Amino acid sequence: MTPTPYVSYETAPKTAGHLREWAEAELALAGVPSPGADAAALTAYAYGWDVCEFAKHVRDVAPAAAFGRLADLTRRRGGGEPLQLIIGTAPFVGLSLAVAPGVFIPRPETEGLALWAEESIVDTDAPVIVDLFAGVGPLAIYLARRRADARVVAVEADESAASLLTDNASAYDVRVDVVVGDIRDEGIASRLPAADLVVANPPYVETAVIPTLPVEVREWEPRAALDGGVDGLAFYPVIAALAAKILREGGVVAVEIAESCGEVVSDILSTVGDVEVSRDLAGRDRYVRARKASGI
Repeated sequence: MTPTPYVSYETAPKTAGHLREWAEAELALAGVPSPGADAAALTAYAYGWDVCEFAKHVRDVAPAAAFGRLADLTRRRGGGEPLQLIIGTAPFVGLSLAVAPGVFIPRPETEGLALWAEESIVDTDAPVIVDLFAGVGPLAIYLARRRADARVVAVEADESAASLLTDNASAYDVRVDVVVGDIRDEGIASRLPAADLVVANPPYVETAVIPTLPVEVREWEPRAALDGGVDGLAFYPVIAALAAKILREGGVVAVEIAESCGEVVSDILSTVGDVEVSRDLAGRDRYVRARKASGI
């Protein structure tokens, strides 16, 4: 193993850029998948800046306090703590959403669902949107910001996530009506409005796969937000049934899926109406949507 380039402020070069390089070397030794990007984010956070502001000061002399903060942050990240939980925010299509231990961290893959869902209602005036697995609000808040004429209702079973969702919506000055509840609860449909769009990023990891996930996922994120049952499909029939109840005719349900499940989830959502499958940026099946047919 290559030794770390230096271990204390006294033996380190004193610029902010060198501290970032030190953090990158430490994270690489710890096996972090993206040591350069994570080091840049952690170094900026240690200084109290965003990454763009930090880039203006990479040649500046770094105070000892910044090194001390960075050393602690680097140790935490090297131990498997997710970057987003360390800095307290997660990016999502231009948003910066507050996150905390015990909640599901928004993923880049879900940005594709947000964009596809938005496209689904481009011709709908004053749409009503229901997010069935809202978490800290990535889909709900993105759609509320993009469609100021919309009413957005977010369903979330976990009270901590629902509280963060409320805070995130307030930070972006958008209205999202939060319903704390489980979509499997009897009578949940009666708490929801007739909708033009239903979006959902449900748990879809197979139960047996969870112990094999990276440590930052399996040990830091809530199992309930990951576990989709034996086959990873447990929630899709529930989503389809609920969407069939609350969608207006011509309304759309759009969901995120595991890459191998496009065909089977399409079959499930075909009970709502005509189905389409879309791929993520890596070319994998990742999203399915159905438009409610008349008579359903």
